[in-house]
Parts: sequence; C-alpha cells; structure tokens
Amino acid sequence: MNDLRQLFGSYNICARFAPGFLFVLAIYFLLGYDIKNLESNSVILIVLLCIMSSVCGFASAAIMKIIEQKLWNIYSNPIILYLKKKNKRDIYEDLLSRHNNDNNIIIHILKVTRNDNRLFWKNVSYGFFRNSILLSLVCLYFSYPTEYCYYNIGVCVATLIMTFICSFYYAREAVKGLREITYHRKNKYFENKIRRLHKKIFPKYKGIYQGKEVVLIATGPTLSQFNPLDNAIYVGVNKAFKYSKVKFDYIFLQDFSGATKNYIEDFCNYDAKKFIGFIFGIYEEWATKSLIPKKYAYYDGVEPFFVAHPEVKETFTCDISTQPFGDAYSIVFPAMQFILWTNPKKIYLVGCDCNVGGYYDSLDKNTLMVNEVICGWKKMKEFCKTFYPDVEVVSINPIGLKGIFKDEYQKKDSKNENSAKNF
Repeated sequence: MNDLRQLFGSYNICARFAPGFLFVLAIYFLLGYDIKNLESNSVILIVLLCIMSSVCGFASAAIMKIIEQKLWNIYSNPIILYLKKKNKRDIYEDLLSRHNNDNNIIIHILKVTRNDNRLFWKNVSYGFFRNSILLSLVCLYFSYPTEYCYYNIGVCVATLIMTFICSFYYAREAVKGLREITYHRKNKYFENKIRRLHKKIFPKYKGIYQGKEVVLIATGPTLSQFNPLDNAIYVGVNKAFKYSKVKFDYIFLQDFSGATKNYIEDFCNYDAKKFIGFIFGIYEEWATKSLIPKKYAYYDGVEPFFVAHPEVKETFTCDISTQPFGDAYSIVFPAMQFILWTNPKKIYLVGCDCNVGGYYDSLDKNTLMVNEVICGWKKMKEFCKTFYPDVEVVSINPIGLKGIFKDEYQKKDSKNENSAKNF
C-alpha cells in the first residue's frame, strides 16, 4: 500500500486534485458553457482541464493550510483538543511531561503514526473536505445570481460540517494509533520476558483439577449469603481471603488502587498460593500508578504474572504458560483463566455481583466498571464454550451475572452471615 501510495500520489489525487477537478467542472457549468464540449475527446481540452484542476486544488490547499494554522494557533490542534477531553486528559499530561509543549506532542504523534494506513485515509478524507471549503465558497460567489445559489449554500455548510467531523475522527484515530504502536513496540521487548516467566509458573497447573469442582470467590455483597461447598478448591480475588468461612487454596491480586494498599501485606502473608498480576500494555504515568509495586513479587509464596490491558488485548488467553492473561477490567478474569487452565468439571462463581452496591463486609460503594465487567463475562461465556465446552460454570445467587451462566440460589445461612462479618 505504501509503494502504491508513493507511486500514484494518493493524497495529492484524492485530497487536492479531486476538489480542484470538481470545482473546475462546477465553474464550467455555472458560466454557461456547453457540457457537451467535454465529450469531444480533445487531448488539449483534457490536458487543460487537468492543469486547471491541479492549480485550483493545490492553490486552495495552500491557502486553507495557512488559515488552518492560524485557527489552530487560536483554538489548538484537533488532536490536542481531543487529548484534553476529560477521559483523555491523563494521556495528554503524560505526553506533555515528556515532550514539553503541544507542537512537540503533534510532531511525536505524526512521526509514530505516519505509516498507519487507517490514519492515512482519515487524513485524505479530512484533506478533501478542508481543501473544498474555499472552492465551494468561490462556487457560491459565481452562483449567487442563479437558482443554484441555495444548492451551493448547502454544499458549503455540508463541507464545513464534514471537515469538522473528519478532523475529530482523524484525531481519535491518531491517538488510538499512537497507543497501539507504542504497545506493539514495547511488546517486542516484553514477549520473551513473559514467555520465560510464565513457563516457569503455569505448566505445573495444567489440568490438575480435572473432574473436581472449583469455587471462584469475589467480594460482592452476595458472598455473605454463600454456604460453602465441601471438597472444593477455593480461589479468591482481592480481599476475599479475609472471608473466614473457607480456606483458600489460591488468591489473586493485580490492582493497587483503592483499598488494596491497606491489605496487601496481609494478602502476601496469607497461607495459600498467591498470584500477583502486573498489567502489561499501559505506559502512561497516570495508569502505572495503579500497578502493584514490584517488591511484592518477591515475597515468599508469591507467583508474579503478566496481564494484558483490555485496550490492547481484547481476547482471553488459552495458553497462559506462554502468553499474558487477557483482562476485562477485573481480577476475576485472570483468576478465571487460571481455573480453566486446571480443567475442572465445574466452576462456581460467588460474590461476582457486577454492581456498585458495596462489598460482602461493608456498604461502601465499589469502583467496579460494571458495564465493562458484564461485557467481559459475556465474552468469557463464549470463551468457555469454544475452548472448554466440558466445563460447567454456575453463578451462585447472581445479580449482574443473572442469565449469563447457569444460575443457582442458596438460602441465607445466619451462621454464615455472622462468619462473613468476622474477618
């Protein structure tokens, strides 16, 4: 594609010559010349038409570029405006800390993404409409005394609107491309590191619970209603290990935000096999603050592992012995992939409530990204059907997961409720 683009000058043809060509045809028509003259197949006429189209298109592009730069000096570049939006502000601040000013940020983004084909065609679309603005205004001037004036007003308005829309999509694609390319570049460095680490840890767990039942316990309010099962393997996430009714065999942790720092020492000292995840694929300073400090990976009994951020890896992982875990904004998903790797006959989901109603031990609202997590569970259902069709997944007292897996309800046990409060 790059060779083809360089050979035929795709941007020049589509974004500069094409507006000029349409402009020349429109003026030819508005000035009252007979359109049939263009059917004469005259070489001179065709060459003249191409020259005039090129001159008009390139002249318009040059003038609009000057106007564009003046507007950007006043209102800022669309990419910078997009980065300054509330949900992208942290990315902007991280880039600003490394590149000092907005101009350097733009130069960096364009340099990194210059070979992105998706971005190229967004740029062509933006260039076509931007370069058509001045030409459409000239057409409006020539059509003023005629009945075509209103049509040209519509064309001018549509051109302005499309220029704005294309600038937004270009900015969004540029930021997305920057994140993806940055991830893939750093991914090359981490691939071997992840493979070496995971090969040391996870092969020994493959298929070890075939024919057994595993209970995955999260910290939602319905955990207080759970009646423990006999002879099951227990896997907990976050502070579920403080739930005293069961003895956990495995516990998982990967997020250092919220209350995690208040109980991470207790987590590392709990008598079970402990897994601490390090999120792979986020490099902005704001995001790395939520990563667990590396020192905890060296505690006795702790097994570190890598988790791919959901924005850069949208699928779950079959072979966790060589690849990072998939994620969907919750530690339950790496834990679930580990459980599936052990190949049990049945998995029970407990306390995976998928709401912000609090925790099993308090009414404090949690910070769970509910919609994203529910979407993740739906993807997990398809993942199980495809790769682990013989494993049955059961939701105990479901709330947000109702109807996704097989649902089972337990009656509330008063003794168990008291135990839940004693942690």
